[in-house]
Amino acid sequence: MSDHEPNSESEDHPEMADIPPQLHSDFLDRPFQTCIECSRPLLEGDVVYAIQKDYHGGECILEFAICLECMESMNGDWSEESRQSVEDFLASHAILRAGGLACDLCGRPAEECEDDFAVAAIARGGLLLD
Repeated sequence: MSDHEPNSESEDHPEMADIPPQLHSDFLDRPFQTCIECSRPLLEGDVVYAIQKDYHGGECILEFAICLECMESMNGDWSEESRQSVEDFLASHAILRAGGLACDLCGRPAEECEDDFAVAAIARGGLLLD
């Protein structure tokens, strides 16, 4: 399967959708493939990971994908309630709306935020988690 073919697994899980190109790496021009912290392959198996992209002046200035295990170890000082709040926030703000992503900062469609916005998502393999 190529990086841009629809994932048949999404047909088996209606609560999941293929990761849209807006959440692919701008720098590499393809889906994120490894965790920024541990280099674990993200598109194989059941690895759950977060994608973060920040834009300023219309350009992507920060982008990364990090596996849940690394994110949890980095957030080890957080309470379980705080971690759950972050996961809930990311999951609720990373939805496609009218063909585009919602801004993490304000919740509006990213295309309405002009040049400065942030998007994030939680994924497993090549699919967004709902």
